This record gives sequence, C-alpha cells and structure tokens, in this order.
Amino acid sequence: MLRLELQSIGEALPGRDLPGLHVSNEMLTEAVERFRSENHLDFPLPDADFPRDRVGVLQRRFLQHDLTAYDMSLTAARQAVQKASTRPEDYRVVVVSSVTYQACIPPQAARLQADLGLSNDVMAFDTPMGCNGFLAGIQLVGSLLQSCPPGSAGLLVTSEAMSRTVDATDRHTSVIFGDAAAACVFVQGEEERVAEVGWSTQGEKGPLLSFHLSDQPVHRFFVENDQLSLREDRTSSVHLVMHGRQVFKDMVTDLPRRIQLELERRGRQLSDFDHFAFHQANQRIVDAVVTRSQIDRSRVLSNIERLGNTSSASIPLMLAEASQSGRVQPGQRILLVGFGTGYSVGISELIWPT
Repeated sequence: MLRLELQSIGEALPGRDLPGLHVSNEMLTEAVERFRSENHLDFPLPDADFPRDRVGVLQRRFLQHDLTAYDMSLTAARQAVQKASTRPEDYRVVVVSSVTYQACIPPQAARLQADLGLSNDVMAFDTPMGCNGFLAGIQLVGSLLQSCPPGSAGLLVTSEAMSRTVDATDRHTSVIFGDAAAACVFVQGEEERVAEVGWSTQGEKGPLLSFHLSDQPVHRFFVENDQLSLREDRTSSVHLVMHGRQVFKDMVTDLPRRIQLELERRGRQLSDFDHFAFHQANQRIVDAVVTRSQIDRSRVLSNIERLGNTSSASIPLMLAEASQSGRVQPGQRILLVGFGTGYSVGISELIWPT
C-alpha cells in the first residue's frame, strides 16, 4: 500500500491555468485539412470520428507555443506547495517526471527547487518514465523520504507537453494526446513508510512506443492568439511513433493478468477497492481490461474524454478531479494502474487522505 501521507495535489491545464486551447476533434481535423490544402500536400487526413470511437477522446488541451512543460510544472507545483501544510525547509526530495522537457540540464526539479524557494538540502532530479511516471515517482519519493526525519516533505511533478512530441500530420498519434501537469506533496510520517509498487517490464517491446528520428519534415501543432495551426519544425525531426494495434492487443491481454497477480501478492480482492484509476491511454483498452477483470465500471475513474492521453499526468489529474467533485472520499482505497512506455506496467494502491 502507498502509505506516504499525501498532503495536496496541484494542476496545470492549458486554457485554464496557462494560455492554451481546448481543442475539439473537429477543430483539430479542420486545422490539419486546412494546412494540407494551403500547402498542396498529400497525406491521409485523420478520421473525424477516430478519436471518439477508437480512443474515447472528444477534446484535449494544447499549450500556447511560447510556453513549455516547465511552465506547467511550475504552475502545478506552486499550487500543491501552497495548499500543503509544509514549510520550504521541510522539503528533502523533488522529482519531476517528463518526456517533453526541452533540455536535460539543468533538470526541471532543480529549477523548481530554486523558483519555489525550497531548502537547498534537497535531492532534485528528473525521470523520463512516460506513462508510468506517476507510479515510478511515488515509489522514488517514498524510498528517498524513508531516510529523512518525520515531517520531511517530497514534491512529485508530472508534466507533459505531449502535443510537441507528435507529427501533426500523423493521423495515428496526432489525435490522441494532450498537454497537462499535476504536482503532489507527500510527507514522511512517524513510522517507516513504503510506497509499494508492483512492476513488470518487457523492454524488447519498447520500440512499439518510441521517439523516432525522421528523414522527412515533421510538422507540429502551433497555438497562438487562440488559434490552432500547423508549422514545420525546423529544429527537430524527432516524433512519437506508436504501433497502436499491437499495443492495444498486448495491454488488453497482459493487464488483467498483471492486476490479478498483484491482488494475490497483496492479499486483496477487487471488492476491497472503492475506485480504480487507470492511466488514460485509450478508453477502449481500459474498457476491455475492466470487462476481462470483472471490475465494477461504476468504480472506474476517467478523464480521457476531456483531456486526451496526458502521459504521466493522467492518474494524478484524475485523482485531483475526483477529489474536487466529491467522488473520492477520505479513507477510500484506490487501485492505481499505470502502463505504457518502455512496455512497463506499474500497480499500486492509495488510501485517500483526510
């Protein structure tokens, strides 16, 4: 069980907390079609119904072009730190999960330590765990806080500007992802606390979800003055490549088995959980896993319809929303299921704090 004391969660959503857009399926399709027509290009257009019918996405958020994943990290982290009953000198760990930061040096975590005015007695680092970043992050923060005095705090941020990773003309990936960030503050209690996460990794299948260096021009979504357009990226041709059908088949087959093995290891049953929080990769994957695992659908949290796949930010964003709406109540038990990049699966549980 994840037994760290969760103090607060902050969020950063384009179009709400930072400049950006709510992008509907129709808006996205129109922007791609307009770009193709104006530039006399020939490439397959995204099917306007594909995001809804095959992935479960109706809209997503795109960050304004002059902002970055770090801007979302800082906005979410400020919210979380301000809400938490902590002091700057309490912090001993800062971890940021992101695959969309523009530079690895200095790490986002080190910049956050300075910009938030936290103690210098901090270990601060980034991790590019992608879809499993939240599960990896809570285990890292929990493990590092074990050697710290009671009352020591850890900050975990998951921030992904996923619209910057896709080729906007690739109809298989361009419609799935959105930009968002979430930040969580954890505090070490009096007793030894352990963030226990069950892991599995199939590294040989990692290339099915990978960043690819293209020998052709890559085009990105571009948000400016509340308008969505496409522009050629003249600085990088790296873009996300995903073999969607194989990923779907593998996850639908593997996740029910992994969930059952983890329940047996923990001595739990599905009925022990009030809610289930799956990484929001694809609603059809989640629906199929829920059916095969015989999970009560009324207990499954979801936000992919409104936010798309936000990679490592998806689970904490769901938890924050569910708490704010009153759906998740103090003392309730939640099963967390992350899966994706690296072909990894992470499973843990959380008692929602009072």
